[in-house]
This record gives sequence, C-alpha cells and structure tokens, in this order.
Amino acid sequence: MATLPPVGDPDYADLRGALAFDTAEVGLIDDGLFAFNPALNSLRPWYDAGDLLFVHAVATPYRNRSHFDGQAVLENGLADQHRTNSGWLGRALQARDNAPVAVAVDGGVPLVLTGADRVMNWSPGRTSVPSPDVVERLAALYEADARFASFADAMRTSVDSIRRLRATGTPQAASFVVAARFLTENGGPRVAVLSVDGWDTHTVQGTIKGRSQDALSKLANGLSTMRQTLGEERWTKTIILVASEFGRTARPNGSNGTDHGTGGAMMLCGGAVNGGRIVADWPGLSESALYDGRDLKPTLDMRAVLKGVALDHLRVSRESVENVVFPATSDVVPLADLVKI
Repeated sequence: MATLPPVGDPDYADLRGALAFDTAEVGLIDDGLFAFNPALNSLRPWYDAGDLLFVHAVATPYRNRSHFDGQAVLENGLADQHRTNSGWLGRALQARDNAPVAVAVDGGVPLVLTGADRVMNWSPGRTSVPSPDVVERLAALYEADARFASFADAMRTSVDSIRRLRATGTPQAASFVVAARFLTENGGPRVAVLSVDGWDTHTVQGTIKGRSQDALSKLANGLSTMRQTLGEERWTKTIILVASEFGRTARPNGSNGTDHGTGGAMMLCGGAVNGGRIVADWPGLSESALYDGRDLKPTLDMRAVLKGVALDHLRVSRESVENVVFPATSDVVPLADLVKI
C-alpha cells in the first residue's frame, strides 16, 4: 500500500487518511490505478525499460500476524511455520543437476537457503580467514570420503571468495554491494540472499517523509548500487526478488502508522525480468473487500511467483518444483511470462 499506492481506487483516500498520497506527489502508472512511490523514483527507468515488475495483493499462505511465524512461512515455502528443516530456495538449488553455490550476506545462513549443500555466508566482522595451506589440508581430509567431497570444494570456493572480497577493501560496504561482488566472482556464488530492515512502521510511517520512505529509499539505493556493481552484462541475466513476510494493514492505526497485515506488494527486478507492468487481481478497498476489516485482501499466493521464477529462471524441472520445492501445492499455478525469453 505504500510501495505501490493504489491512488486510483475510489476508497483509497478515505481509508488511508493521513497516510494517503496526493496524486500530485506521485507518478501514476497502470492507467492511474497505481502510483510510483517517490522514494522509488530512481527505479522508474527500470520499469519503463521493462526491468522491473510489481506484483500486488499478494501474500504467503500465512494468515496470522507474527513476524517470526510469517518469516518462517515465507522462507520455507510451505503452509506450516513449524517446518523449518529446509527452505524453498535451498530445495530448488539442490534439485538442479549442477547445484550452484549460494551466499547469505550479512549474517548466518537463513532458512530459505537451508537444504542446499553449497552455501556460504558473509558478515561484516573481521574474523580471520584460514591460510591457503590450512584450507587445503582440511579439504584433503574431507575429500578422502566421497560423502564429503562436495563440502571440500565448497570450502575452497567460500574462502577464496571471501579473501578476494576483502582484498578490494570493502568488507564494511553495504550488503547490496557485497552480494553483487560475490556474484561477479568467477566460479563464485550464483545466488545471493540478504535482508533489509526498517519496515515495521507502527509509528510515523508518513508519506513523502517518514519511516516508510526511509526504508524504501534505502532499498532503491541498494538496488541501484547492486546493478552498478554487477555490470550490465550480468544484469541482463539477473532477477532480484523483493518480498516480505506479510503486508501492512490497509487501515492506519492511531500512531500515524500501520500494523501487521496480510496482502501487500512484491517486486522483481533485473535484466532477465519481463517487466514494465503490474500483475494484480485488485480486490478493491471497500469495507466489504478488506480482509479482517483492515487488511488488503490477498488474491494471489506468493508461491505462484516463486514457482514461476524457479521454473523459468532457476531452470528447476516442473516435477521437482511441484513435488520437492513446493510440495502439496498443486492448487497454486505457477505464474508464466515472468522471465524474458
């Protein structure tokens, strides 16, 4: 509702009150139903060029309001927040014949990557890196057992990538830059996962100014820097998926903010995205259309988007997508045409 405000909905202004954008403050798109949040204006050329796609009124199958449970469902790709032994992206990577290396930036390995064998993580700390001699001695030990041979290769790749990254003098750089640098390493990770905070806008959310704008500006700047660091050749092969565990309430609270909601928006950007459009079965914002009387009603399961990306960009087989990556989801039809052919 803040990322892509539906300013053309007849009930928008009354529902949002002080959190409603004036149409004079935003750039209208999609025949005037939606508008580009001013904090994302630097990404407007991407949208116009077809490198940015919005999906609106979307949600995971989670319908309660806990950050922790909602995040678990977002990352495991299932309907049960208690199943935390693997994540949908980890399963997708592992289902490929030649699983690529993945990197988690700015923290430990998240649930979404759990289940993949070849995962490394980076944090901005200055933990010492083992010498090449130590790495080779450890790798030789693992290689002696066929069950652990792939771990030896992953260890070499991880340490080499971290050493080269530190040699650039950017260990304290923004997570977006670090992720992009890893992805430009020859033989390095092909998939990166990172998180951006600042979205829990219970107070002082604002419109042109406020906590929401600060978070969106941070996101836009990070994405722009990431593209610049990747370079245009790699950008043409890239998809960046931006999603959260749930949306915010459509109806504001009493503190000029919004609370944990249900439906929301997600973004796909990159040179491989078939963008320049908004995918939405818009439910409207009338009283009868709201979910629980206060939320944007979700009309699309987020896993339809994730399935489409897994099929057409990660090149995971349909059988694996339906039976391994997103089991028991035959009712969720993958979105087609998300990727440029």
